[in-house]
Amino acid sequence: MRKKVVFITSVWEWWPKTLYRDLVNLLNEKYPEYEYSLVSSAKEWIKLHFLNNKYDLIISSIPFFWKPPKCDYIIQQHWLYKNDRWFTSIPKLLAWFYPYNTFFSKIVLYPSEFLKKYYNSKHRNQKVILNFSSFPIIKNEIKSLENKNEINLLTIFRADIYNKARWILDLYEKLKLFKPNKKINYKVAWFWKYYEEMKKSFDSSKLDKNINIKWIGWLDKDWVIEEVNKCDIFLYSTFYETFWIILLEVLSLWKPILLNNYESYYWLYDEEFISKDNKEFINKLSKLINNDEYYNQYFSKVSKNLERFDKNTIINEWYQLIKEQI
Repeated sequence: MRKKVVFITSVWEWWPKTLYRDLVNLLNEKYPEYEYSLVSSAKEWIKLHFLNNKYDLIISSIPFFWKPPKCDYIIQQHWLYKNDRWFTSIPKLLAWFYPYNTFFSKIVLYPSEFLKKYYNSKHRNQKVILNFSSFPIIKNEIKSLENKNEINLLTIFRADIYNKARWILDLYEKLKLFKPNKKINYKVAWFWKYYEEMKKSFDSSKLDKNINIKWIGWLDKDWVIEEVNKCDIFLYSTFYETFWIILLEVLSLWKPILLNNYESYYWLYDEEFISKDNKEFINKLSKLINNDEYYNQYFSKVSKNLERFDKNTIINEWYQLIKEQI
């Protein structure tokens, strides 16, 4: 019988459920030596604390109260748990258990060196495996924006947690400095708890008259692919996210990204994508729109950066890790 590996994730869609779903499908396809599955059920997670007759290895993004029986166990830490933990909800309560899980985890996994540094664990066996995008890398023909009369900007932001939602207002402060010589169509998308609050705080009357804002209150994967393909530049700002996959998806679809000055980015992306302050952000945005030479140089860095996130390489790293641990 093949040994069985299960990935445990939260019940809500998106992240890291989408990563684990893609991972399970690709591992089953490429490395059928083992059997891989996904569990996204609170009931099954509770049951695995007491009974486990199915799995030889559990890899979990959700901390357990104690080590599940009859298996090897690995915790993968995706979030800034110190910011997420509190007593007002079950996910916030569970965040307290991440450090404790390192004691009985055979290995501790992180998606970036930034998170490994953040946790500062003393565990003797720690490893970084980068995330990957399921989107195919599409090298569209590079067409400069210099001759376009209208420029399409896009931001997709998280609105489920206030500290994730509020960084859309950092982009607002940046754009107040922007004086474009072309019409700018800027789409801002997401939904959830703080969406309306952020929308009301984003006073478009204080922006240049050439900037037109359109708010999108719902999105799915098909919408993301369609809108990213239509956009010219993707803008994003945070001091809270650790490795949001949308940025890889945008790069995979061969679109430039502009980011704020956040430590996590320096571990993942070319420094040219990152702006140290608002003035530099707007300067780079203007050059992408108006400077053909700079635009082409930028895309050479996109290509090089994407090499780090090669899907086949990362899937092989997962397989080698499982093979060593099981």
